[in-house]
Amino acid sequence: MTHFSKKLLKLLFMLVIIVGITNTMKGQDDPAETQYRFYVQDVDTREEAKLVHYGLIENPSISWVNYIHDCGCFKINTPLTLDREQLSNMLNEIGYELSGIMYCGDGRVLPEPVQTTEEK
Repeated sequence: MTHFSKKLLKLLFMLVIIVGITNTMKGQDDPAETQYRFYVQDVDTREEAKLVHYGLIENPSISWVNYIHDCGCFKINTPLTLDREQLSNMLNEIGYELSGIMYCGDGRVLPEPVQTTEEK
């Protein structure tokens, strides 16, 4: 293999990596999608989070899922405008429960519903 061929191969390899990274980042920053950050009850480890991740990514309306270990929360991207009940239903379908505050990329903050003494 000539010196020129090695350089060309190295350049093509770098180009493939850059294109791959760019495509991965596109799904995270699509302006037509909204990002949501939320907590799932009783999910505190990466192993537990993987099960939630796999369940959510199977939903055709969710394009991207990430678990952030530092805060113990999930981030998802979806073209849907979700409310708390819709996200809760998505999690319930895979056997989990929404917990805590839900943050929306469009600026909305959806706190946990306040329980009355009759609900407790």
